Amino acid sequence: MSYPVKVACSVGGFRRGAGPPPRRRAPIWVKVMNVAITGFGGFIGSHLSKRLEMFGHRVAPLRRYLFAQEGVAEEQAVFTYIADMRYMGQEHTVQVAAPAVPWREEDRAEIMARFHRTHEHFYTFSLPDTPAEIVNLHLVAYGRLHKPELREIAPHEGDISSALKETRRVFFSGEGWLETPIYDREKLGAGASAAGPLVVEEPTTATVVCPGQSLSVDKFGDLVVTMEVE
Repeated sequence: MSYPVKVACSVGGFRRGAGPPPRRRAPIWVKVMNVAITGFGGFIGSHLSKRLEMFGHRVAPLRRYLFAQEGVAEEQAVFTYIADMRYMGQEHTVQVAAPAVPWREEDRAEIMARFHRTHEHFYTFSLPDTPAEIVNLHLVAYGRLHKPELREIAPHEGDISSALKETRRVFFSGEGWLETPIYDREKLGAGASAAGPLVVEEPTTATVVCPGQSLSVDKFGDLVVTMEVE
């Protein structure tokens, strides 16, 4: 069976004339549209194949330039094609993951199968004998980045009282006013711990530990508040 198709061939993000394309942030969405071709479900004519091949050729230098600007090596880049598809006569579309162009016969069959499954997932039905069309074809580019090494803080030396700033009266719901130790976060090292009530102050915020809760500092400097469970 032969299925009509709409495929994009104008690539967004290019400028006329010399010079590199404008800088944009990844992920990169490139949309192609407004070229009507037939024969998706069966044989795709040379016209469509050439359009898809041209799409790949035009996107390649753009993606290399953009990732170079972001400091991402080409071997760290991941490219995904997504087709906006619908049955002929429908208004809405569903997004279907597609293989890289150019498409082989088995790729086209797999795209159609994915479309029917996706449509049934979202709308509870599929129409395998109804012609389908690709409204837009997107290329999404991701740059794989190395995970940063998290800095560990120094272990806390001595008693937690070394980080004590002062003692203050603090009101706690159900407890009333309590004399509460106030600690300086900058002086809390890894492994420091104490039972509430207490307050940890820093320049931009304060952490309140209520009665029945306890505080500990992990090796990355995070404040971990634990609640008693009855």
